[in-house]
Amino acid sequence: MKEKRFLISLALVIFILSVAIPSSAFNWRQFEGEKIRVLALKFYYTNFIKEKLPEFEKLTGIKVVYEQYPEDQYREKIVVEHAAGSTAIDAFWTGPTYEGMKFYKSGWYQPLNDYLKDPNLTNPDFEPEDFVESVWAINSIGKDQVSVPVNAITWLLMYRKDLYKKYGIPVPKTLAELEEAAKKLTLDTNGDGKIDIFGFAGRGKKTQAPASWGPLLYAFGGSWLTPDRKPAINSPQAIEALKYYKRMMRNYANPGAADNHWHDVVTLMQQGRVANMIDTMAFFGYMEDPKKSKVVGKIGCALVPAGPGAHVSDLWCWAIAISKFSKKKKPAWLFIQWATSKDIQKWIQRKKFPTSRKSSWNDPEFKKMANPEWIRAIQENFKIATKVCHPQVVAIAEVEDVVGLAITNSILGADPKAELDKAQKLIEEIMAKTE
Repeated sequence: MKEKRFLISLALVIFILSVAIPSSAFNWRQFEGEKIRVLALKFYYTNFIKEKLPEFEKLTGIKVVYEQYPEDQYREKIVVEHAAGSTAIDAFWTGPTYEGMKFYKSGWYQPLNDYLKDPNLTNPDFEPEDFVESVWAINSIGKDQVSVPVNAITWLLMYRKDLYKKYGIPVPKTLAELEEAAKKLTLDTNGDGKIDIFGFAGRGKKTQAPASWGPLLYAFGGSWLTPDRKPAINSPQAIEALKYYKRMMRNYANPGAADNHWHDVVTLMQQGRVANMIDTMAFFGYMEDPKKSKVVGKIGCALVPAGPGAHVSDLWCWAIAISKFSKKKKPAWLFIQWATSKDIQKWIQRKKFPTSRKSSWNDPEFKKMANPEWIRAIQENFKIATKVCHPQVVAIAEVEDVVGLAITNSILGADPKAELDKAQKLIEEIMAKTE
């Protein structure tokens, strides 16, 4: 009798547990036999995922047509196909902090909210909470999650540790301290009257300058837009931010700094000719390349210095989205989950390419191979980082051309206020037509 009661009780417990705890088994083969088309730019991360595609196809039974194009061609193609209402794109790579507003307003993103809530469509191991919070957040517009991040890029202060030590300069915590350090580290080390180490270098070329100046705009308390989405490019704070950048680029940077592309800044740093730069953390690897760099082991990494109005850093990511016009949205969603899964992200992270999941950053194997100072600086910057490099507008390219010209002209000697006043009027006209 006791044995019978025990068996009944055991069966009851098992039943309760089976109801209370959903099965962790996920049906990856629910769309077996489907074929999806994925558009991607040619890039390290897209190459890595292409390498693993046979694993996805074996796991799901879904065939992937994976097309890659150089970035400029890719950006053009993705716009042309969406503008035509093509149903041939299922999933595509996107930079939500750049073209996000344009694509969202155009109705090209399929919101992912309902998919994320559906246990039949979303693997319980996907765990959105495992993504770095700030990185996950920049993939949403309004209340809609429009994409899932693959990589995570924030901006750092990269500086010459050896020069700071030699001249007894503390690592700058504010932009004012950075300017003072740049002044002291603009050096004629050969004693021939020629500057051979520049205290600072940044992007000055029209197409590149907004990315460097955007974080300063916010650090000085400004913003691209007002809360009601009007241009704010000639605010007092914006003018002070451009005055600061003008001083840094004219007084402490290389001759011809107004034409600096990002790769010019990187090359100067590799050659040991720059003491400070604020740019993407991905460039640290270039400084540590013994085949090309003269400053291996000499570069320090720190938080972007705080400004008088805020302490911010930029945040960028490439992400994967589903096309609103796709007829195979659910198979595409399985592809996105797989491509951004813990296993794939960890595999990429161990190749020393920064991904978007916290579990990848905390992976013991990755920590063994990566520079600990670089990791600490990045994780601290993630806490203050947001999408400040690019204005969140529909006509992103046109607006950035206007801002870039104002920055370049200022570096060349023009008055920052006059340049931003002109830019304000032009952006107002552009947004009146496009927003």
